[in-house]
Amino acid sequence: VGSKDTDEELLTSDGFGISEVVVMSNSILIGRSALDIGLRRYGVSLLAISRRGKRTTNRLKHVRFEAGDVLVIQGALDEMSV
Repeated sequence: VGSKDTDEELLTSDGFGISEVVVMSNSILIGRSALDIGLRRYGVSLLAISRRGKRTTNRLKHVRFEAGDVLVIQGALDEMSV
């Protein structure tokens, strides 16, 4: 996220899907949380975060993103395309 070099896999159904994206080192997301950026207002839900191979699923909206984080998000495909 934050770069055209986003690593992305999509699972789709009727315009909605699940995407796995990597927070790049130059991303504006670094140091911010899902709550800070308001993902929900875009119809996007954060399902999981993988950081250095460890998956996090608790209190996701408060976790501050770091470069290299792998985010699993769900929502409308047109809102998730970066």
